[in-house]
Amino acid sequence: MRLLLVRHGNTFEAGQTPVRVGANEDMPLTAAGEGQAHALADALKKTSIRPGLFVCGPLKRTQRHTEILMTDLGASETAEVDPRLTEIDYGPWGGLSDPEIIDRFGPAAARELDAWEKESRWPTETAQWLPGADTVRRDIKNLTADLSARLGADDTALICSSNGILRYFLDLTSEGLAGHQAAGNAKMATGAASLLDITNGHVRIRFWNVKAGTALPDAQER
Repeated sequence: MRLLLVRHGNTFEAGQTPVRVGANEDMPLTAAGEGQAHALADALKKTSIRPGLFVCGPLKRTQRHTEILMTDLGASETAEVDPRLTEIDYGPWGGLSDPEIIDRFGPAAARELDAWEKESRWPTETAQWLPGADTVRRDIKNLTADLSARLGADDTALICSSNGILRYFLDLTSEGLAGHQAAGNAKMATGAASLLDITNGHVRIRFWNVKAGTALPDAQER
């Protein structure tokens, strides 16, 4: 089984200040974000990667990104909306830029922002994110197990969610999320794609964080 992980496209226009967009900020894709979905579909057509199942989180940006991909790829089935792919609820940080978070919550927030970026460590002093890191890890593990039970060895499922959620698929690898984070290889850019190959419980990264508009490595060889 292969999992094609896709981060939804841009939700900010050029020149806008990015803010923490999580489960409570149900923002639509921008025109550029929709373009990223079209670009990924074009790149997929040039490879042997053919998703037969499409799963996304419930927010409209992930559903719309998935809808564009399915339309462009000629998929006739309906996407599955899975609540386990809901983006992180950033609590009082939601809707704020990083400078605004630091200004409002002080030096502790600066330390916690740095810890999230470098170690995927959730804040405990200035915010309580939900549903919690352990719950996200469990949800990703269970979702992957559910898909493994349904799909064959040569099947591919496309999963669309956020950077904060998708990075936890790295916990399924031998290096774990912490190992990839230490190497600087945990984040996914908006509109980017990654491919995991799962065989007999062993998870191998075929490629990670290939940005929208970039040619994808083919994955025909096992």
